[in-house]
Amino acid sequence: GIAIPTLLMGGTESWPPIPDTMERLANALPTARRDVLEGQSHFATHTAPEMFAEKLRQFLSGHSA
Repeated sequence: GIAIPTLLMGGTESWPPIPDTMERLANALPTARRDVLEGQSHFATHTAPEMFAEKLRQFLSGHSA
């Protein structure tokens, strides 16, 4: 079991098998938070870095020490 906060992010435009893989990860990590990057593919870190960074910032701000 993973005991640390975990964020799973996926783009709505990601191609198979990525969506199924994300679903399996979410099922294996029931305490993980899932977030969706609307209109993005698997490369959102490059195509929408501001969107990606904001989602990550929001997640981290809820888990700061």
